[in-house]
Amino acid sequence: GGMRLPVLEPSDLESLVPGVSVIGSPLNGGQKLVFEANYSGEKCAVKAILISAEALGSVPGNDYSDDEAIARAEREVEILGGIDSPHLVSLGPVPFQVVEHQGQRIVIFSEEWLSGRALNEEIADQGPLPVEQVLEMALSVTSAICSLWDRSIVHRDIKPGNIVRRSPGGEHVLLDMGLAFDLGDKSITPSGIYVGTPIYYSPDQLILRPNRALDFRSDSYALGTVMYESLTGSHPFATQGSSQKEVVTKIVNGEMPVAPSSIVANVPNEVERLVNRLLQHRPHRRFRTCSQLEAELEAIKANI
Repeated sequence: GGMRLPVLEPSDLESLVPGVSVIGSPLNGGQKLVFEANYSGEKCAVKAILISAEALGSVPGNDYSDDEAIARAEREVEILGGIDSPHLVSLGPVPFQVVEHQGQRIVIFSEEWLSGRALNEEIADQGPLPVEQVLEMALSVTSAICSLWDRSIVHRDIKPGNIVRRSPGGEHVLLDMGLAFDLGDKSITPSGIYVGTPIYYSPDQLILRPNRALDFRSDSYALGTVMYESLTGSHPFATQGSSQKEVVTKIVNGEMPVAPSSIVANVPNEVERLVNRLLQHRPHRRFRTCSQLEAELEAIKANI
């Protein structure tokens, strides 16, 4: 288990993908390497994900091959390219491709280069963010979730590190979908829980029920977690020194976190109620439609 990053130097990428010139060292983007690069006169982020050779656990509905995973990732990237949303990162000029390098199969694709900071950096620096800023961010992310869901796509990897300002002080943009989880770490424990599970997953993602497809409500749960952390400066279920397993257990068991207003005094009631609703264990107790969530956020923002 555990996601591995591809072993790939800037010079390797430049020889594998003609026309790419890399600027500086690659960043570790969690499950992928991110190269700041120029390609045919355009600055972009080139992303590299290692396709694992690991066999899948025997979980019904989850035993597709690497080739199917690649096909699905390519389809998602294509769909992403067809969505014109100001709050979804746009594709860059380097086309989606699979390269072989030193015995590794690596998926390469590209996105626009964003010069602003990620939300996790803002929270680390400032602690709790102003309520208005949190609502602005939540509306941006909700708009991105809606654009994806219009095409029946669930992002699956909404977390502060995947929410970045387009430019310093600019609007928030949602970064790439959970492609890395399709392509990289597909190992599943016998209990049906992914190995190395991120702490921003919804209970719906953690409790893998065969034949039960995820929908936008899973992404909206993750948004609830991100809003909670933005408002309070701390993750709803992770305290200092708690293990990932402890956090996952709380999410799976449907525990509710302490109210944001007990951590930060100035969180308005209606914001707290909305976050509480997004963090409901059962999807039907969250919002019924994407537009309903959007309308609720707009109404709250107008009244503050």
